[in-house]
Amino acid sequence: ETGVPFYSVSASSFVEVYVGIGAARVRQLFEEAKKNTPSIVFIDELDAVGRRRSADVGGDREFDHTLNQLLIELDGFAMSEGVVLIGATNRPELIDPALLRPGRFDRRMHVDKPDVNGRLAILKLHASRRPFSGKLDWMSVAHRTPGLTGAELANIINEASFLAARRQRPTISDEEVEEAVDRVSSGAKSNRVLSDDQKRLIAYHEAGHAILSLLLRGIRPVARVSIIGRMGGLGRSNWSANDDSEVMTRRELMSQLMVLLAGRAAEKNTFGEPSTRAEDDLEQAWDLAKRMVNRWGMSEERDDRDHGGRDEGRDSAPDRTPEREAKALITRAEQAARSILADNKERLSAVAEALIERETLVRAEIARLAGLTSLLPEEERGPWLPEHEEEEDELASVRELPLR
Repeated sequence: ETGVPFYSVSASSFVEVYVGIGAARVRQLFEEAKKNTPSIVFIDELDAVGRRRSADVGGDREFDHTLNQLLIELDGFAMSEGVVLIGATNRPELIDPALLRPGRFDRRMHVDKPDVNGRLAILKLHASRRPFSGKLDWMSVAHRTPGLTGAELANIINEASFLAARRQRPTISDEEVEEAVDRVSSGAKSNRVLSDDQKRLIAYHEAGHAILSLLLRGIRPVARVSIIGRMGGLGRSNWSANDDSEVMTRRELMSQLMVLLAGRAAEKNTFGEPSTRAEDDLEQAWDLAKRMVNRWGMSEERDDRDHGGRDEGRDSAPDRTPEREAKALITRAEQAARSILADNKERLSAVAEALIERETLVRAEIARLAGLTSLLPEEERGPWLPEHEEEEDELASVRELPLR
């Protein structure tokens, strides 16, 4: 892009067993860059050679020599015109402070995971070299993949290409892309055969998640729901808040807790007892509830002590421990989820029975079966939820519409 020489090296290539070789390679790299100015030098995995040094004088001599040579070259390098030096690492806390002093690597930029627009651009970039269908909605795919890195998004494109090749299709359709997203996020399909009772339990579990994701504000309804078992994957939940949200209110976090626990709530309402299917949901719900209490001060009963105030009598009370407060949030969210699903029993049954029959449903099918098409995202079917005045009840974010 810049039209100048670009030198890309891995810092691990500087580290050798024999003393002096690493330092010589550093000198060679900088001499070459200075001869061909203007130029750019990129050192990847900087922590391999720039790791923080200890006070132990008996440390690795070759490592110390290589780092010292890099520091010397950086001091002279800063005076050269037309040369830009860039380093990259995913462990910035390990970098030696001497490397971060002014005149060396003094400007730091944090590259976070891409937002929805970034994911859209990455997906389109990798897809531009493959025969994808022109009808494919890449924005919908970007909304389905919050939290994924650029490498994981590229893997989705590769997986979709492999699936289309196995099926001997000339173009890659949305069917392959949807399957690829599921593979990367949740793993490959499991070949284990489910009994009728297991399919019924899983169907109601997943239907509970789906119904609440439609009814609650701040939750983006999932694109697909399936009872097909999968192995491995990234371990991310489909039932998340609106992707890329930087600031969330207590109401939105409680809605997310309710959706995470909706599968367990559906099991209790339908079968009278929970199952092990909710293990991952409970783990994520507990993690969220603990953060709400410990980091954001959103416990059930807040007082001044949450933000530095002192109340010795209450601090010492056994029922004010963070674990108990997190448990109270979990209990309240589960009770709310059970109450909402009990009021929407017909909708839950309609979606669950359809899942038993078809095994996989897309968002539009779920909304149609539940009579909630008006609650789909705006780009699919009008506004999510009608505006209502705020209520003091915690469940005011839920809006039940009549069956159609």
